[in-house]
Formats: sequence, structure tokens, C-alpha cells
Amino acid sequence: MTASPNDANRKRLFRVLRVVVTVALLYWVLRQVSPRQVVDTLGGANLRLLGLALVLFQGGIVLRAARWWVLLRGSGVHASPRQVLELQYISQFFNVSLPTGFAGDVVRTVELESGDSKAGTAGIVVLDRTLGFSTLFGIALISLALGHRLLDDPNTTRVLTAVSLGGLAAVVVVLQGNLVRRLTRFLPQSLSLEGDGILARLYGALTGCSRSYLVIATAVSALSTVLTIVVHYLIGRSVGIEVGIGVFFIVTPIVSISLLVPTIGGLGLVAGYQVVLPALGVPGGVAVALGFGVYIARLSAGVLGGLYNLLWSSRR
Repeated sequence: MTASPNDANRKRLFRVLRVVVTVALLYWVLRQVSPRQVVDTLGGANLRLLGLALVLFQGGIVLRAARWWVLLRGSGVHASPRQVLELQYISQFFNVSLPTGFAGDVVRTVELESGDSKAGTAGIVVLDRTLGFSTLFGIALISLALGHRLLDDPNTTRVLTAVSLGGLAAVVVVLQGNLVRRLTRFLPQSLSLEGDGILARLYGALTGCSRSYLVIATAVSALSTVLTIVVHYLIGRSVGIEVGIGVFFIVTPIVSISLLVPTIGGLGLVAGYQVVLPALGVPGGVAVALGFGVYIARLSAGVLGGLYNLLWSSRR
């Protein structure tokens, strides 16, 4: 079905907005620090630690694919582990190469569209994303409870705690299901989460995964989150950041929320670390170098995803 002119214009406007936000964020970041310091820091990075981080980052992709596969199984959608892993990498390719953070999710939805509806597979993809953020918030809260003394600034501790609690509470409300349905039952069918509307079918898939599979997927998601934190810690060490890994268990989940900001390739992480780490005594240029190091890791997965995409296309 051909997209309407209005839909095409909205998509074009969003792509332009994403580019503008990315340029504006990078401009702001580089105004706060010396670009030369960022370049020198990256140029002097410990390549062994950086290489290890890049390898472990691929392990995180595998774990996220495993989480998605478990959710698919728990929702009655059957796909081979190989197919799911390839599509996970392909989604990384589109996320880092296109000015939209949801292109990879669209690809995953379309390629694994079930016989029931596209809304069903889209709901599972949304559930996958939601579960990832819930484990980020959960680990951040646990780390704050156990290691809040690692942060010298009480204001930073309070802000990070509020963000984590708010995010986790929002996830719980969304996944609870019945409450949200009751709140929307009086809306028109196209907007209600009850009935047979497109949003209702999507929300039904989002909340319809078997509880036993959801528990398994949550455990896999926690492992993936821990590995992500270790990757960020190793990249930080490679550029000379000496803070302990406990600080990264608190900071990385919160900074990862910046991936929701509409930027190209997740470059919002650069601004996120520039905001948080200087408050903990890390020089601004070094914090920005860490953000770019994480971007390089994401780019490495995108390159592999591009190769997978070529193979996938050749088999169709």
C-alpha cells in the first residue's frame, strides 16, 4: 500500500528534525569542551581495552537477539534463532545508517510479520524495547541503593534516583495492562486499547506474552544490561577514565535513556555522558571521547548488520 502524501511529508519532516537535533547536540557538546582534547583522548586510547569492548558489544547484540527470540516464543510467533540474530544485526545497521532510531524496529516487524497481524509482531518488538529499558532502570536503582556513596554530589544522586523510579514506574503501568485499558475505554475505537482497533491489537501483543517466557526474557535482558555496562566501563578505561565500575552501573543505565533522543546512530549518548560525568570529576573532553567510543562500538555492529543485510537480501 502506497503511503499518503501527508505520511511521506511527516516522515521527511522527522528525518530533517533528527538531523537538526544531532547537529545541534554535537555543536553544544563541542562548545563545552576542546575538540582537540577529544581527538587526542581518542587517539591515545588503549586499543586492547577498546578492542575487548568491541568484541563484548557483539555479545550484547547476541543477548538482545536471545531476549527477542524468547518473547516471540512466549507470544506464539515461531522464528529460528539464526533468523532472529540476523534480523537483530540488520536492525543495528538501519539504526546507525538512517536518520531514525526506529528503522531497525520497522525492519524487524515487517520481516517477522505473523499470520495474525502486523500489529502483533510490532507489539512484540515494542515489548522487547520496553523490557530493555525496564532492566536498565532496575539495575540503576539497585546500584544506587548499594553504591550511592560512590557519587560525591547528592544532587546528582537525587536526580538519577528520580529518573530511575519514574522510568520503572512508567514501564510497570504500561505492562500492567488492565488499568491502561480501563483508562482508554472511553476513547474512539482508533485510539482505545480495548476492542479490535490497531492500537488495541498492538497493545494486546505488548501485554500478551506468557509470564514464564517473560521471566526468562527479563533474566536475559539483565545479563545484556550488565554486559552493556561492562562495555562502557572498558571504553571509559581505554580513554583514561579512572572511576570504578560501580559508578558505571549507576550512570550508564541513566545515560542510555538519551538513546530516546532523536539523533543519528545514538549520538545522544555523547551529550549524555558530557552532562553526567563532569559532575563526577571526569574532564568534559574525556567524557565526550567515551561517548564517541560507544558510538564506534554501535557502528561496528552496524557494519556487521550491513553484511547480514546483503546476505539476507540475496536469499530472498
